[in-house]
Amino acid sequence: MFQPTKMFVLAFMCDPAWANRFGALIVIVGVVFAFSDIPDALLVSGEKWQKARAEFMFRAIVESMEDERHESLSNAELKELRRKFDAITGGDYELDAKQAKHRFLFVGVVIVCVGTFMHGLGDWLVGAIKQASCWT
Repeated sequence: MFQPTKMFVLAFMCDPAWANRFGALIVIVGVVFAFSDIPDALLVSGEKWQKARAEFMFRAIVESMEDERHESLSNAELKELRRKFDAITGGDYELDAKQAKHRFLFVGVVIVCVGTFMHGLGDWLVGAIKQASCWT
């Protein structure tokens, strides 16, 4: 199994070039993130989850009001309550799901940037840390 700490131990103990190899693996993971269908799946499942959560909240409000009044709400009252609920919650579930997708893509970009940095400068960075800490 892939363990990042072992890669850094190899870079510090054996050969600093292992840091470059580790950076290349990080870039591969970032590229897989960028080209996978996970962000689109997050968008779809996030929107469904938001709708289900809002519906659960609406049902809880209705049940609470009915328990308090000891009778069921009429259709007109339900429609008015639904209108007010949608006005308060915004009813825009796609926006929250898009934010999750954008966060996921941002993490993918950060992973690629860190991996590229490690791939290009990993051996130099390990050498500089070794020299600064007098670790030979």
